[in-house]
Amino acid sequence: MQEVITCPNCDRKLQVAPNLLGQDVQCPTCGATFIATLGDQPLPSARRAPPERPSRRPPDYDDDYDPPPRRRYRRDDYYDRPPAPTGPGMALGISSMVMGIVAIPFAVFPCLGFFVLPLAGLALLLGVLGLVLGSRERDGNTGFAVAGISTSAAAILLVLMWLLAFPHAWDRGRWWGWWW
Repeated sequence: MQEVITCPNCDRKLQVAPNLLGQDVQCPTCGATFIATLGDQPLPSARRAPPERPSRRPPDYDDDYDPPPRRRYRRDDYYDRPPAPTGPGMALGISSMVMGIVAIPFAVFPCLGFFVLPLAGLALLLGVLGLVLGSRERDGNTGFAVAGISTSAAAILLVLMWLLAFPHAWDRGRWWGWWW
């Protein structure tokens, strides 16, 4: 006995053999291919369509917008980047910053102030030179120089504060031969 099914495309009633239920059939009127099922019967388990995933797009997403495709990283992308900023200004700035950072812990102790003054003074000089040379470069590498100037100036100010607060440190330095 033939079963009556409906084409989902053109709504025409079609008669199919019972052995064709659950298989692909083609409508003779519109040419659409669909799976033959009776009414509201689910598809056979072998042909069941996967459940539709919920969309992760926000409700106001514009379907006409196509985001640009992502490009995978390639080995030659490294050469497309601009070179890292380098130069004598940056080198002097880094050395000034390192010397200023080294001078600050020594500046905490008043008896070591005589060691810190030349170190921080040299760091301050290198920082100023790094600032001048860095501002002349096309990249303007002045960040390390400014950091070196500020750390060495902080070390010098800390030493001077200690030496003014404890004047006997000047005498001790003269007695030990550190100060002429």
